[in-house]
Amino acid sequence: MANYTTGDLCDILNQINHDNWFGDDDTPDFIEELKVCAYNIVRENPGIDRSEWIDELIRQYPSEVVDAYGTNPYEVFHDLADLWEMEYTDPETGEWNSFSGWSEYLATDPDVLQEQLARAKERIKELERELALLKAKT
Repeated sequence: MANYTTGDLCDILNQINHDNWFGDDDTPDFIEELKVCAYNIVRENPGIDRSEWIDELIRQYPSEVVDAYGTNPYEVFHDLADLWEMEYTDPETGEWNSFSGWSEYLATDPDVLQEQLARAKERIKELERELALLKAKT
């Protein structure tokens, strides 16, 4: 009898469930779905490094990570480290770059920085309004 870890058994059960649910035809591309999530992390956190990016990806999108790469932590970390260097095409602009390249680009792009500044200013205004309401209640 073969020795299986809990992660191996989970992966096998996930594959069986996947095959029963989707069959052979309509199999979703889980890695492409994960790439969309990965790009969201980079867009929300320009300049993020690989380690932080992996942590955020696992924290914010655990189901997508498991669907794409399984449950073995060592394999998942290795695959996510490889994903960091994979190319992704921004659907809005049609431009492509690796996730590491996008992180660097978005951290230095003047338009992106201007957009972040505008969002930060709006958030400050929201907080000032909340503070004024709290002061008015006391």
